[in-house]
Amino acid sequence: MTHTPARFRRPFLFFAGLSSFLFLAFAGWSAAVFLGTALSAMDLEVAKASAAHAPNNAVLRMLMVVATSCGGVRANFTFALGGASWMWFHHRRRFAFAWLVIACIGGLMDLGLKDAFDRERPPIPIRDEATVHHTNPSYPSGHAMGSVIGYGMIGFVLMQRVKSVPHRLLIGVLLAAWVVLIGLSRVYLRAHWVSDVVGGWCLGLAYTAACLAIYFRRPSTV
Repeated sequence: MTHTPARFRRPFLFFAGLSSFLFLAFAGWSAAVFLGTALSAMDLEVAKASAAHAPNNAVLRMLMVVATSCGGVRANFTFALGGASWMWFHHRRRFAFAWLVIACIGGLMDLGLKDAFDRERPPIPIRDEATVHHTNPSYPSGHAMGSVIGYGMIGFVLMQRVKSVPHRLLIGVLLAAWVVLIGLSRVYLRAHWVSDVVGGWCLGLAYTAACLAIYFRRPSTV
């Protein structure tokens, strides 16, 4: 009988518990979004404020355009493919395959939930017309969810390779800040409502934590 070492068992329990909590949080947030009115009112106010502010600040708008381009489908696919190739050439081939599977399942999950919730995006007249041309449903934000998964995977691999605690902390803070900026860019450009982005972050964290729980549950497979 094979026993999982304690150094794997403890992280498994942590990430499994975290994932369960975050999936429940996503469910609760979704209920608040679709069954209440307070979040809808907030969403509309923030969208209108962004629409009024963006034309007057070209530098900030350009930063948001760059950020949003780094969280899209093409960017996340590139990161997944690049990360998988990196792992493959470092002889972690099962992990390379797992990276691609994680990215694909995450994308399919987001698309399926968008169709299920079928929420409309912010009205076309208030969107950033030069960058926002989406016609698919809005909730949850794919950029928010995908960036959590994509940059989370990058961070996880870097954390394994970097031994210095201060450097690990710096990597985590920088990646988290960038993921937050990507989510905010979706709101600033009026591609999504605030609640879409929060839902995407929550679901992305829940899914990533679940994947890490599986990793630590069966360390010999990756």
